[in-house]
Formats: sequence, C-alpha cells, structure tokens
Amino acid sequence: MLSSLAELRAQTVTYDYHTRAYSPQINFVRHGAMVSYRIININPFAQKVIINGQAISMTSEIPAQLATLFNVKIDTEKELTNTKDQVKEMADVQKNTAQAGLKAALNTLVDSCSTYYEEAEKIEEALLLKEHLAKTMADKSFYNDSVMRSALNDRSINTTTISDLKADYEEFEEAYHQVYNQYQAAIQAARTAGDKDKEARIMNAFDQVKKDYRLLEKQYQETLFDIKDLYAKATDPRSYEVISLPLKLTGRAGDADEVEFEILIDDKKFPTPDAFNVDSGLKVDFSAGPVFNFTADNRYFFDATNKLQQQTKPGLFNVVTPTVSAMMHVYPRRYKGVAWGGTFGVNANVKELTDINLGFLAGISAIMGRSQKVIVSTGASYLRVDRLKEGQFTVGTVYNDTKIEDVTESVLRPSWFVAVSLSLGKRKILTP
Repeated sequence: MLSSLAELRAQTVTYDYHTRAYSPQINFVRHGAMVSYRIININPFAQKVIINGQAISMTSEIPAQLATLFNVKIDTEKELTNTKDQVKEMADVQKNTAQAGLKAALNTLVDSCSTYYEEAEKIEEALLLKEHLAKTMADKSFYNDSVMRSALNDRSINTTTISDLKADYEEFEEAYHQVYNQYQAAIQAARTAGDKDKEARIMNAFDQVKKDYRLLEKQYQETLFDIKDLYAKATDPRSYEVISLPLKLTGRAGDADEVEFEILIDDKKFPTPDAFNVDSGLKVDFSAGPVFNFTADNRYFFDATNKLQQQTKPGLFNVVTPTVSAMMHVYPRRYKGVAWGGTFGVNANVKELTDINLGFLAGISAIMGRSQKVIVSTGASYLRVDRLKEGQFTVGTVYNDTKIEDVTESVLRPSWFVAVSLSLGKRKILTP
C-alpha cells in the first residue's frame, strides 16, 4: 500500500542518452503524479543540459450557448450604457418639475449622477491598461525584470499609474454612495410632493443603477486585482527563471491530456519522441452536434364541419424531433480506448428561422478519440413541443370561431434522446 502511494506521488521517465532509448519503455504517465524526466549515461561536465516540461490540454472551447448559460464573461459596455441612460432619464424628470423641493432634490441628483457616470467610465481605462500590460508581458524580447520594467514604464505602466487607478476606483465608490443617497432623497421629495409618476420613474432608475453598480464594481475590483498581480509578476526576477522538473499533474495541470518534454543540449534541441499520454483523472469537455429526441409536436386541424381533428405525420418524424445541442461531458481520462461519462446539454429545437425553443438534456456518453473526439450520447431530454391545451379542447368536438393555433401550447416534455457530436480539441499549454 505504501509503495503504491509513493509510486502515485512520483513517476520518473528515464532516458538513456547512450542507447537513445527509454528505460523502461512507457506509453503513459499517471494523472496526479509528480512527473520527473531523467537522463542517464551522459556527461554533464562536458555538456550543458537543460530539460523543460510542459503539460498540454486538448479540450474544445466552450460553445456560446453554454458560455452564456454559465455566465462565463462579464461585459461592462451594457452597464455603462445603462448608467448613462439613467443620467438622461433623471435630467428629463428634472426638466418637467415645478415643485421647488422636488426640483432642488433632482438638481442635486442629476449632478451626482453625472459625476458617478464619469467615475464609472474610468473602468475602461483600467481595462485598457490591463490589456497593454498583458501584451507587453507576452513580448519575448523583454527577457528579464529590468528590461520588462523599463518597457512597462515606457508605456506609462508603473506603480504610480496603478496607484492612480486605485484612487479612481475609490472615487467611483464614493460617487456611488453620493448618488445612492441623492436617489433616496429625490424619492422622498417626490413622495412629499405627491408626484407618484416622478416617484416611480426615480425608483425605476435607482433600481437599474444599483443593479449595474454591482456588476461594474465586481469587474472593477477584478481588473485592479489582475493589474496588481500581473505587474508584480512582470517585475519579479523569479518570473524569468526556467523551472524544470518535476511536473505536477494536479491543479490546473490536472486537465492535461499529454506531457511533453524538451531537452536542450549545448543550446540545441535534442530530438525526443512524441508527448506522453496522461491516463486517469476526470476531464471536462464540450461538443456540439445533432440530437434525435423521441418526441414530436402534436398537430391538429379543423375539418369541414369545424370539428377538431388530430393530424398525423407519416414516417419517423411522427415520433422523432431532430435538434441541435451544445453539450458538456465529464468523464475519466483514458489514453486509449473508449471513455464513458456523463453529459449535460442545451437543446435547441429550431422550428422556424426566428423561433428557437431551448430545452435541456442529460445522460451518458461514449467518448472516442483524443484531440478529435466523436461522442455518442443517450439519456433524457426536456424539449418544448406542442400539446393540446388540457381542459380546454377535445379531439372530435366542434369549435366555431376558434383559430387552430389557439388549441395548442408549447410545453416542456421529457423524452429519450440519441446524439452524435464532434469535439475538436484545441491544443493548449497548461501552467502547473
């Protein structure tokens, strides 16, 4: 037992430089292991030897449907536009106000709203600086902390700039607290004046401003944190040291499908075999493809006597509805053969070009392949289909002055599904 645990924690890939062969020959490394690369039968006193290792993921990108569902990305453009619109809305309310107390409160509120919007807009400066910082760090010609610090300073990215951004954020927070108080004062003034219409408009604007503030604040905080963190790394001398082995296949690198080693001898690349496959450990992947749901719309028509009749469709489409789905798969990683795992998906039933009904599906999948995967899934899907309105209409009954489109409703119904999807893996280097 103790031997197995020690073996799991450490695994050594040994290469014999003299015979140009691995000893012993291996096909895969284990997920969760501390993987080391060792060269034997070589004279390091006569040759300069450098070994670099990297973990590689071959996971497909998240489809747009799932990215939206899981709220992966936060965008500030909408919140800033909303905030600007509320400034215009309060200016419009103020313009048509005659009552002195309410007008004074609205004058102060409009000024506070304008100041708050100006401070909120500065988040764009922070986002732009973060982009410039990231691009500068990605330039390989800046090879140490001194050169990088100089390059960043040339782009006006330094501790003073970062302090100014922090001050801008604090002013943004203070401006929000001011506008928060002024909104409450304006609502009270409208209530005192007995102007329910303006009270309602102010309250609606207040609710929108609070909602957008929460999102802007979160993005602002994350951006400032990223800038501070990236700058600290960019100006840290340790960032420019090459740290080789062991390569730990846990954490971020736990999603690795392959481990690849590069050997440099006397600054020349020494040819090595292909990357080593990783076996075991859970993997999350994404795919898209057609889904065949074993359910279909029920269709009806009125005959010549206005009697409601059910229409049947010939063939397979009487019981099958084809859809398109973006799916997420969770399964144990295998370096060869078929992997079995669970599936969750967003199901799109496209009835017309302008009518997309979303449903969901869940089940099991068989995953075949590595970088380009063919996935066969089956399980239960919940799909919107047309059904007769229960309790309102009955087949065989005469209905006068009733439109056929009024006798059905779209409802979620469970059914069995079969799907065949394709996952095109994107080769991605993972940082341990």
